[in-house]
Amino acid sequence: MSASQALLSVGAILLLMNITTSLNRSYVAAVGETMSHQIDIEAIQFGQAVSENLFSASRDYDNLTTLFGGYDDVTTPGKRFQFVTAFGDSLFATVELGSEKTLRYNITGRVANIEVFSKEDGQYIRRAQNIVTLNKR
Repeated sequence: MSASQALLSVGAILLLMNITTSLNRSYVAAVGETMSHQIDIEAIQFGQAVSENLFSASRDYDNLTTLFGGYDDVTTPGKRFQFVTAFGDSLFATVELGSEKTLRYNITGRVANIEVFSKEDGQYIRRAQNIVTLNKR
């Protein structure tokens, strides 16, 4: 084998390594993006579950503040809802209950703002938000 053939072989191997590394890097980025989207989907579903709990509790409308009024601080474990995702990440939800007021169609009720957060690098990042209206049944 001559020197030019050896250099050609080495060049082909380096080119193949470069292509393989680029493909692997793209694959890892795609998997990371998919996991991020999955966490967003689970945050939306968690927010919906908290909304459904609020709707169920609205049968006891006069006690909504007692039942959900203390879940308004994402940084304090006793003042938030928590859910562990399929990937082992934790999601946290808070509920901010508004005061009673007249809503659409002259119905008296309250507005609840539900926010769902994840914690990354010590920071809470909002992943989803639901706004629901509650009225006496």
